[in-house]
Amino acid sequence: MNIYLASPYTSNSLPLMEERYEKTLDATGFLADKYRNQHVSIYSPIVSWHNVAKRFNLPRDNGFWRDLNRPFIDLYMTHFAVLCLQGWDFSEGIRDEYSRVKLRIATVTFFIVPMTMGFSTVVKGDGEEYESRIARLDRSI
Repeated sequence: MNIYLASPYTSNSLPLMEERYEKTLDATGFLADKYRNQHVSIYSPIVSWHNVAKRFNLPRDNGFWRDLNRPFIDLYMTHFAVLCLQGWDFSEGIRDEYSRVKLRIATVTFFIVPMTMGFSTVVKGDGEEYESRIARLDRSI
């Protein structure tokens, strides 16, 4: 199983981008621990590229990420997960990734992240409580 972990990232606020990176790093670690002995790989573009982008002053917009991430979506991923941090349902990057994934992957997992970062709720498929937000993603594709 190969999981692509999408999360909101780009913002006008650098501290918010740093916070989103940290929370995505926590989620990636949570998944790595959860699937430790099950031959699961997890790819998060934010975890993979955030520090590289900072150090080398690379662009941090969706256009830059999209070009880097499409091969992972198109060739390797079998599962798509969305880390539902604040703003996830308005994220241009997640919308782009989701539209691409819908062509290949039947099940999308939405991780609803409480403020405590307890990862206590995992919803597979569309997730009833997030139905209207997911419909907004579908309409905007």
